[in-house]
Amino acid sequence: MDLPEPTRNVLEEYAELVGQLNEHIGDFEGELKEQIKQDEEMKRVVELLSSIPGIGWLSAITFYLELADIGRFASVKKLWGYVGIVPGVHQTGDMVQRGGRLTKQGNSLLRCLILEDAWVAIRCDYFYRHLYTRHLVKIGKTRAILPVARSLLYALYRVWSEGKRYEEIFQQQQRVG
Repeated sequence: MDLPEPTRNVLEEYAELVGQLNEHIGDFEGELKEQIKQDEEMKRVVELLSSIPGIGWLSAITFYLELADIGRFASVKKLWGYVGIVPGVHQTGDMVQRGGRLTKQGNSLLRCLILEDAWVAIRCDYFYRHLYTRHLVKIGKTRAILPVARSLLYALYRVWSEGKRYEEIFQQQQRVG
């Protein structure tokens, strides 16, 4: 492609910058993997959480570091509230309106992360894809991802608290049901 020299120079600088950033990201990922190897509990939990469709090792590390101990949540609903994927409540006097937009309270990092993981899950797992398409017709694309995100958090809660891989817990349920 024949580009003017100033444009070509700018593109070369951007390409060099992208290369440097990729190198830094690689170094950072290497440090994280080394830290996981040194901490047995972190390694165990990250391996368990990574078994959930849609949740990669980087997401698993983030959940581990942000939540610290899954036992502090009495139920999965408490976890949903902490992450902030519950409908907001609008209250004026005696009138209470439930539903509507997501609450802005909660851990915004984990909320964004679980929503991104939900988009991955619908691409790689039949159960989550079916859940998404079932809600897609009724409530539209952006809101249909919420039940998937809640279901992923439910799986995360069960996997972490029971100390079993995703397949062990949910394959067992399918055979029984």
